[in-house]
Amino acid sequence: ATVVGPASGAARVLGAAANLRLTVVLLGSGALLLAAHASGIELGTWLPLVVLGLLTANLGASIAHRRMWRRPPLGVFHGLLLAAVGLAAWGRLSRYAAVVPAVEGVPVALSTPSAARGPWAPGHLDTSRVLVEEYDTHYWRSDKQQSGRTRLQLLEGGRTVLRADVRANEPAELDGTQLYCNGGHGFAAVFAYARPGAGEPELGMILFEDYRRKPGEQQQELNVPAVGTLVARLSVGELMRRDGPWQLRAPARAEVTLSGGPLGEPRSLGVGESLALGGGTLTFVGLRRHGLITVNHDPSAGWILLLSLCSPVALLYHWLPRWLRQRREARR
Repeated sequence: ATVVGPASGAARVLGAAANLRLTVVLLGSGALLLAAHASGIELGTWLPLVVLGLLTANLGASIAHRRMWRRPPLGVFHGLLLAAVGLAAWGRLSRYAAVVPAVEGVPVALSTPSAARGPWAPGHLDTSRVLVEEYDTHYWRSDKQQSGRTRLQLLEGGRTVLRADVRANEPAELDGTQLYCNGGHGFAAVFAYARPGAGEPELGMILFEDYRRKPGEQQQELNVPAVGTLVARLSVGELMRRDGPWQLRAPARAEVTLSGGPLGEPRSLGVGESLALGGGTLTFVGLRRHGLITVNHDPSAGWILLLSLCSPVALLYHWLPRWLRQRREARR
């Protein structure tokens, strides 16, 4: 007897959704979306969610359909993919990603206004700080980075929880949080502004980028308390050797020229020199190297990679016997 009604209709819908070809098409669509995202193409919010939702429905229907239980390798394949989708969603909700400019010897917070943070991201990352002890970067023939090492500490509540040497493509890792470093971007000019009776001098820093190619053109704004904004132009001595590798070090000669604000004429300061300004004293402390620290927390990445490697094995185990059987029948 043929059963007609809601139950049979649901069975037909389930059978149509449990389609291996549809699974392959949706996986291909997801791969294209990932490639577009990696290329910097803005995808919005809804398109990835729609593809992810369709893939989840397809995998769930495939696992729930009774014919899948007659083919265990195929059921394992869909189960692994469904687990990977769930882990991807969990990783997205738990992720934390930020790029933090860091200067040698100055602890900086990992939390920045531009950080990408999921609602389940660990709260301790908001209060953690990173301290770069040393950037050790070598260049070859003026502009090509040859090697680099960054020695840093990860601080939580004023306590060092990680000390590591970070190299290119070799991040420091702690509890699923990875710290990558790209050192040797340039120098940070460090200033101290002291006022009578105000206690400790206030430190300020401005970053000078791309100093290797155009050191004479580097200028940034410097905000001085109770004074206003000045324009600071950095001038340094010889930075690169043309005949061999060069290690990033503070040059022997450095000078900052300040202009604007209450200054009538531009004033130049060497390292350690001071200037009376706004009832206080502004001192050019010197130059420190700076770079970028990339923070990435995604606890699902390793598990997704493992499941992505195992799922094709299950699919191959399902298809290989059928393919061999068809080959044998064709030879007969």
